[in-house]
Amino acid sequence: MTILETENLKKTYQAADGEVRALDGVSLRIEAGEMVAVHGPSGSGKSTLLFCCGSLLEPDTGGVCLNGKQIYRLSSKARADLRKTEIGFVFQRFHLIPYLTVLENVLTVAGGDRNPAIRARAEDLLTQ
Repeated sequence: MTILETENLKKTYQAADGEVRALDGVSLRIEAGEMVAVHGPSGSGKSTLLFCCGSLLEPDTGGVCLNGKQIYRLSSKARADLRKTEIGFVFQRFHLIPYLTVLENVLTVAGGDRNPAIRARAEDLLTQ
């Protein structure tokens, strides 16, 4: 079963000295049970690829299919729901909101500030 598939992903950024091609036709398929590592030198497009696969950054062209869903055909709200329920992120930097507690930061990401079941689960996981 295919979990994640990209097809011909392209992403460019404008830089002071011209255009930077971060992704240039990246196609991949990850099957259930596979473990994949993305590595390369700084500036080679690793984060751009992961952000595109995680629905945080829309590619210029190409598609990303996650669990059978073409994620960039979804509305922004549906993509946010997808990130909340089907995608896990571990960022290089924590990106925590400094004036919130750890629990409040988790609930902000999980959308559980008004859901007692999500709050209880978050409290349990943080305790562990």
